[in-house]
Amino acid sequence: MRKTRSTAFFVLTALLSLSLAACSGSNNGNGNASSSAPASSAAPSAGGSASPSDAPIEADITVMHFWSNADDTIKEIAKNFEQENPGIHVKVNLSSVANHYTDLTQRIQSNDTPEIFTVWPGASVNPYYDSGVLADLSNMPWAGEINSTAKTISTYDNKLVLAPVNTAIMALAYNKDVFDRLGLQPPQNYADFEHILQTLKDDPAIKTPFINGADFLLNIASLQAVTDVYAKQPDFDAKVGAGEEKFNNEAFTNLFKRMLIDWPDKGYVNGSTMLSTDRMSKAVLQFIDGKAGIMELGGWDIPVLNQLADGKKVNIGMFPFPAQDGKGSVLAAAGEAFAMSANAAGAKKEAAEKFLSYLMNDENNAKICAAINSLSAKPNVKAEVDPILATLSGYMNAAPTYGFMTWPMEVQNNLKNLGNVMLEKKDADAKLKVLNAELQNLQTAWMSDAQK
Repeated sequence: MRKTRSTAFFVLTALLSLSLAACSGSNNGNGNASSSAPASSAAPSAGGSASPSDAPIEADITVMHFWSNADDTIKEIAKNFEQENPGIHVKVNLSSVANHYTDLTQRIQSNDTPEIFTVWPGASVNPYYDSGVLADLSNMPWAGEINSTAKTISTYDNKLVLAPVNTAIMALAYNKDVFDRLGLQPPQNYADFEHILQTLKDDPAIKTPFINGADFLLNIASLQAVTDVYAKQPDFDAKVGAGEEKFNNEAFTNLFKRMLIDWPDKGYVNGSTMLSTDRMSKAVLQFIDGKAGIMELGGWDIPVLNQLADGKKVNIGMFPFPAQDGKGSVLAAAGEAFAMSANAAGAKKEAAEKFLSYLMNDENNAKICAAINSLSAKPNVKAEVDPILATLSGYMNAAPTYGFMTWPMEVQNNLKNLGNVMLEKKDADAKLKVLNAELQNLQTAWMSDAQK
């Protein structure tokens, strides 16, 4: 029987808490963030490296990762490690975000599996776990230092098989200058949020209240699904896979109806441009210029936003997506992780364990998180990141956590077909029929994947 899947993302709930992704779309954009912020000066954790063996270890190992902006940092860490462990040579290979899994799969099939490699927790990990490629890391010295939700998304069949590196925040960004001009404050609940959207719509200087791009369907659905679905049914994904629940249930139907029928009809979002607009190259320009009040933003997007601003000072804050039940807000976060090959044996296994622990000690974890502009999955590590992310710290500090969303990749990839709802020119009832048909297609895709 197929294993129960762990969650792909985790959500921090504040007052209750995408791409992905994620990261955009299916959460594969995080690896491309860039930051010039220096790393924290936190001291290495007490359990930084694995206990040395009696004899020096002699081995060559490979680390394969997708963080282009952290490549120099990881190479520096590897050099420092080699100086402390002269018998171990570490080769660092950078792969592109787009081709990472293709390249990794080819290496595995060629019996050339890297001893350590990066992955995104969630549905994309399933085939690697099922094929026995991932080593059990449950007894590694840093395992107890990871926050509980990060550990949950890295655990399969009660075994910790991923080393979660970071907490990549996805939330809603707002133009503070626009909010100040209109006397608006970040929402405390969903009623506040709709009031903000209506106020923005009524302002003649605002072109689009809630500006979005083509990744809107996955990312905003993910944020809403926390309180609409997963806070009530944390095991929802597992139940859908087992045939005990339906993805096209009443909660998800209402969620997508709100996004694809109600918001466009009220003028809160622009459905005609959303389906073809790249959020971070086109939509963001309206946000920077104050012609839009709110947009979905991931921490990995902030360097791109700053670059597009081209020196123009933009006063930006961030807030979690407000809960539909009126009890608070939702803040989504995806993570990236190191995995270790289960094929590593003997000296290579010892060397890989030793270097993985070195990567995960507080000092090096802070360096990597600073390089990718992301918060750490270790509560005691304070990596220096863009100040925009700091506006979320109050929500995070007050938040319990929920795991959610492990949608099969076929479901994620076909979410774009829901855009047909916004292309329907007839009344709301006709649009609802299209929505129900597309959700049924997604349900079929989910069940087809579950039966593989």
